[in-house]
Amino acid sequence: MINILHSMMNGGASSSSSGHRNSKRYKKRHSSAAASLHACTGVARAIASSRSATMERFDRSLDFPEDRRRIESRFSGRSLTLDDDTLDGLCDYYAKIKDKYALFEKGFVQLFAKEDRDIAAMFGLQNVPEKELKKRNVFRTHVCKFMRFWTTIIDLLPKKGREVELIQIIRMVGRQHCNVKTLTFTASRWLSFKSMLMGIFVPDEHDKTAFGWSVLIAFVIFEIKDAYLTHVRHVRSNSMPHVLEAYRFDFRRKSAAAPDEDDSIAE
Repeated sequence: MINILHSMMNGGASSSSSGHRNSKRYKKRHSSAAASLHACTGVARAIASSRSATMERFDRSLDFPEDRRRIESRFSGRSLTLDDDTLDGLCDYYAKIKDKYALFEKGFVQLFAKEDRDIAAMFGLQNVPEKELKKRNVFRTHVCKFMRFWTTIIDLLPKKGREVELIQIIRMVGRQHCNVKTLTFTASRWLSFKSMLMGIFVPDEHDKTAFGWSVLIAFVIFEIKDAYLTHVRHVRSNSMPHVLEAYRFDFRRKSAAAPDEDDSIAE
């Protein structure tokens, strides 16, 4: 009798324990299923949001007026928007400049002599008189390059289908500034460039092309600066792995040479 009662008690305890374990497994499965459902819901919402944003951009592109020119940079996210009249005014204004070299020469003389003399020092032209400055080959070469750069911008600006090429040319100039090791291009320095360009293109702020030049120059300077900073960050992020790899190579080379050095000392 005692044995029967004992077995019944053990069976009850075992049944209770088994039921408790089953309950825990059920709760665990339920929690896991709920988490999976929550994750799937989050993914679905993200996809829906992305599609909504894409459709919104597509709708904006459809609604964009045909008499406006918009150039978007996929790198910086910035866009340049000009109506046809403003765009034609800029192109006509630039085409009517008889001596474009003299225009940019005037701007760089102003930049080197007054706006930012550190730039002149970078070219080895600090404290050079204006008349002598205009004769220096390094100065003349820089003026010619910058003149060709802006001529290319004005040439590509109204041409549809060449937007990517235009952005790449502008940003290439920004990356090239990273080769200048003796000068840091700060916000004030970019502002000096903008002031110089506004000074040569907009001598009269009441001119009808003043707004167009202001918008275009701001866009060009922003893209140059963004490309410069992006390249600087890229170089810095890759600099440490290179240093580490060079250290490892040097360490392995010294380790390989160590036995020979010990043998020579032993001899």
